[in-house]
Amino acid sequence: MAGSVRQLVLRYLEEGERALKSAERLSKEGDARGAINRAYYACFYVASAALACKYISAKKHAGVVEEFWKRIVKQGLLPKKTASILRELYSLREASDYQLHKKFPGKTIDKALNDATDFCTTVAEWCRGQMDKLL
Repeated sequence: MAGSVRQLVLRYLEEGERALKSAERLSKEGDARGAINRAYYACFYVASAALACKYISAKKHAGVVEEFWKRIVKQGLLPKKTASILRELYSLREASDYQLHKKFPGKTIDKALNDATDFCTTVAEWCRGQMDKLL
């Protein structure tokens, strides 16, 4: 992890916030697939920040999802709901990116955005609480 871990965590949190705002904008524009993609990536970046707080990185998306569960949630650092949200959004993003025939109703998009907002708020708050422990 080049640079300080603190800088990396802050960068991931910034990217998560940017992706979440983009998801909201895309949803308002009627771009369901784009909104799902950005909602997932918001969570992906924030989950990566949480892992960085523990000096852990993963090379693949599935690795981030799994390591977040094992190293953060399973250890009791964050609620189980956060891991469930990340897994659900990962699956939803995969479907929206690769199952082009699939339609996504408005309630699915609304839930994805609400879940992503909850995830990012909870996990980012925890990350900020870890900052004084980081190099």
